[in-house]
Amino acid sequence: MPQLGWFNFLLQDAAGNALAGVNIEVRKQAAMVNGAQSVTSGQNITVYHPGGLTTGDTVQLNAGATAYTATVINATTIQLSGFSGSLALVDGDHIHASTPLVTAYQNPTATGSAITFPLQTDASGKARCSTVCAPCTIYMSGGGMPAPDIRYDEVPTGFESESSEVFTTGSAVAYDRNTRRALAAGDKHTRFRVAGVEVANVGYDGTISSAAGASFGGSVTAVGGTFSGNISAVDGTFSGTLAVSGASTLAALSAAAGAFSGLISGSAGLTISAGSISLPAGAVAGAALAANAVSATYISTGTTDQDLTNNGTYVAVVGDGPGTVVAVTMTPASTASEIIVMAVGVGTPPGGASIGLQLRVKNGSTVIHEALQYSSAGAATLGITATCYARQTGLTGAQTYSVEAAGSASAGGHTLLNSSSTDHKVKLIVIEHKK
Repeated sequence: MPQLGWFNFLLQDAAGNALAGVNIEVRKQAAMVNGAQSVTSGQNITVYHPGGLTTGDTVQLNAGATAYTATVINATTIQLSGFSGSLALVDGDHIHASTPLVTAYQNPTATGSAITFPLQTDASGKARCSTVCAPCTIYMSGGGMPAPDIRYDEVPTGFESESSEVFTTGSAVAYDRNTRRALAAGDKHTRFRVAGVEVANVGYDGTISSAAGASFGGSVTAVGGTFSGNISAVDGTFSGTLAVSGASTLAALSAAAGAFSGLISGSAGLTISAGSISLPAGAVAGAALAANAVSATYISTGTTDQDLTNNGTYVAVVGDGPGTVVAVTMTPASTASEIIVMAVGVGTPPGGASIGLQLRVKNGSTVIHEALQYSSAGAATLGITATCYARQTGLTGAQTYSVEAAGSASAGGHTLLNSSSTDHKVKLIVIEHKK
C-alpha cells in the first residue's frame, strides 16, 4: 500500500535543552477567519476556508481553552454554538478541532491499531507518528512549556498517500499543479512510470497518453477523440469526431461523428445523433447484414412448361397435375416472424378451348391455400392466371413450401402451365417479416 507521511518532532527550549513529557496532538487542518467580525451563537463566521472541520466537531479558537461546537460547515462560512454573548474575531484567527483528532499510526503502512493521542516527547525531546499527507494542526502543551504552542498547516513528510480538505462548491479544485512557464509541443506536464518505464503521461496541452488501453467504468464525455489503441467502455458520449484505429468494445456509444479503422464490437448498440459513421470497405460482413435484416425474400421459378391433361373437374389436384412444380425451403428467424407466401401460375390452351388452372400451395404435406381460375371462351393466344396467398406465424425450424398445379379444359383438351417463356413463368415467393 502507499506509505503514509511522517511527523518527526524534536522539542527544545531556547537554550537547546530537550523538552521531555510534552503532550502533542495532531489535529485536522484549522479554519482561518476572514476579516474582523463579532458573532453570536449560531451566527455565520466568514472564513477563507473551513479546513478539515466537519459538522459536530468540538473546536477551540486559537490557543483558547473554551470549547465550542461546529454546527454548520460550508466552503466560506462556519457556525459555532455553545456560548453566550458575542465572540470577537480578527482576521487570521484559527478555529481548530480538539475532537475528533487525526488518525495516526506508529508505522508508515497503517498496520496495527491507531495510536491514542496525546503523544509525549521522550527524554531527548523526540516523538513521531505517521499519517496521510494533508495539512494538519499541531497542538503542543505541558512538559515544561509555559503555554500551549500551536502550529498550523503542517504537512507530514511523504508523498505516496495524500488527502485534500477542499469543500465542495460545484467548482472546487482539490489539487492544483501548475507550471510557472508555458509548455510547448512535445513537452509533458506529468509523467507516470513503473520501475523506470513510462506507462502514461499528460501532455503540455492536456492530452492524456497511455501505453495500455483506456478503460472506463462510467460515461466517457469528450468533444473529440483520437485513439491509436483499444477503447473499452461501458458507454461514451462524443460531441466531436471519434477516430479509433484499434479494436473497440462498447456497451453503448453515442457520437456526433465517428471514424473507425478497426473492429467495433457493441453489446448494446451504436446511437448516432448527428453526423455519420465512416467504415472501410468490408468492415460489415454481408452475412451479418443478412442476419440482421428486418425481412427476407425467397423465390423459386419454374423452368419448363407443364402439360396439364384434362381431368374434367376443378376440385382435386393430386393425381391430376405433374406434382410439385416449384419449391422453397426456409427457416424463420423466430416463432414471431410473419411468413407471407404467394404463388402465381399462367396457363394457356394449345388451341381455342375453355380451360381452368388450379394452383395449390403446401407447407410440407399441409395445404395452406389453393386457387382456381377458369376461362370459358379460350383462344390459342388467351391465357389465364391463378394466384394463391397465404400467411403463417408461430413457425420454427425448416419450412418447405411447394406449388402443385392441375388443369381443366374441354373433353380431351389440356391446359399448358407456362414457364419456358420469358414473361410467363410459375413463381413461388416467400417473404419473411422478422420479429
